[in-house]
Amino acid sequence: MSNIVHLSDKKQKNKPVDISFDDYTDNLSKGFVKNLSNKQKKELISKIKAILKSRNVAFRSTPPSDWKEKSRTFAIFFPEKKVVFTLGVVNKLKIEDGWINHKISDTEDAVLSVGKIINLIEDSQHG
Repeated sequence: MSNIVHLSDKKQKNKPVDISFDDYTDNLSKGFVKNLSNKQKKELISKIKAILKSRNVAFRSTPPSDWKEKSRTFAIFFPEKKVVFTLGVVNKLKIEDGWINHKISDTEDAVLSVGKIINLIEDSQHG
């Protein structure tokens, strides 16, 4: 008679991983962002830009010329305030020194994101 080994006989225990809460949530966020399609990102950023235009908020879709970057990214630039808002992880974009990078949440709707963007821009004027 041969020995038959069942998978249940060879259980592998998951060892606890020592990771901080911030790292854990960061990893979850990155995983979620990676699962968003480029089409979904493009739609969200387009909606945000359309709302900003309708409210007469000046912004750029591309990095300023002194950045020496030409690529369009999932980002919105405010050169006067030296603030850039990025959607998710933007690997191609290197944020220049002196600029502040804020993340746009991909789980919020465009109107809520615009409200937060406008508040942060106004806070940078007064702060």
